[in-house]
Amino acid sequence: MNPRRYIVCPRRPGSPRVAEAVCRACAKNRRCPAWRLYVNPPLFPNLYGNQR
Repeated sequence: MNPRRYIVCPRRPGSPRVAEAVCRACAKNRRCPAWRLYVNPPLFPNLYGNQR
């Protein structure tokens, strides 16, 4: 069973949730920050975020 994964698309009006396959087929996926974070997530997201 393969559950669907969704990404919030900042390029579309209203920032809808888009299926991963639709986001992968988008022509702007190389410049899209949401796709970039999905493909290459940060290794330690909380390391520098909450020190203050």
